[in-house]
Amino acid sequence: MAYGEEMGTKFGPAQQDIETVTQWLGSHGLQVNTVFKNGMTIDVSGTAGQVRDTFHTEIHKYLVNGKQHIANASDPQIPATVAPVVVGVVSLNDFMPKSALIKPIKNFSIPCNGCPDGFNGVPLYLEGPADLATIYTSLRSTKRRSRSPVKGKPLWCSKDTDINSADVATFRKAFGLTSYSGTFAQIHPGTGCSDPGMNNAESEAALDAEWAGAVAPDASVELASCADTATNFGGFIAAQNLLDLTNPPPVMSLSYINCEADNGPGTAHKPTATSTIFGNKQQVRECPCSFAAGDGAAAGCDAFDTATYAVGGIAANGLASTPYDVCYGRNRFSGCL
Repeated sequence: MAYGEEMGTKFGPAQQDIETVTQWLGSHGLQVNTVFKNGMTIDVSGTAGQVRDTFHTEIHKYLVNGKQHIANASDPQIPATVAPVVVGVVSLNDFMPKSALIKPIKNFSIPCNGCPDGFNGVPLYLEGPADLATIYTSLRSTKRRSRSPVKGKPLWCSKDTDINSADVATFRKAFGLTSYSGTFAQIHPGTGCSDPGMNNAESEAALDAEWAGAVAPDASVELASCADTATNFGGFIAAQNLLDLTNPPPVMSLSYINCEADNGPGTAHKPTATSTIFGNKQQVRECPCSFAAGDGAAAGCDAFDTATYAVGGIAANGLASTPYDVCYGRNRFSGCL
């Protein structure tokens, strides 16, 4: 029995309850695409009118920071007959997680004497995997690195873009990592997952795949990518499908950032895509190590790719709005990775 099925049997809703929910959704015209093995998540699709009829909330168009978005205008509502089994509804808006990658400084030099004076006047230096291994002393020696607990095991990065595999090979060769047993592969897991190709998020995905292999050079780094839908982030689709595998990943990373306020009205203490995927007991049991990026720290709603200083006030990364994953921030070593 797959882990997801086992979790569903032990902790999920009864099959009769699942059928009641799917029948209710279908009665309003919504298309039930997938009932995941754990029985805790149902993937559906439909029109704005069907959403209004089912959940009693309208989908409106909004202009936010010069860009057009869609989102539900009020909290979704569900009838009392299914309320005991339905925790909530997610993916009713198109405010997608974004890359936390900061673009390289133009005319970069070594050392970076022309870098902005944001580090007490200390010039920045380039860093490689060996520097990272020295800073994090648990990986300091080659002998200890070869005994990595993830040796030969998959380390998954969930994305909404493909990358050029040759870039990973070039990175490993340039930094002397080819002597380790680590490998790299790309997949598009499960149902409802289409190949996204390479898009504007490619730089972020490549960075993650390369540095995951730098921290754990013996691991099998695998990039799981799915294309975004109108209201669902491809990285979430990939992560959900990974958890539905017979052997879910032991380590999974999602290095994106999503303003907590963008999760929709009333969702600060209600289900979001993050809490549904990364923040559930199945994920904790099957994938003991889940990491989400927190580069913006207390300024999780600021776009650091367009601004130097935080202007949006205190706001956490929405991907850390669950106690079941680990949100980590960028470390500053007076260097540029």
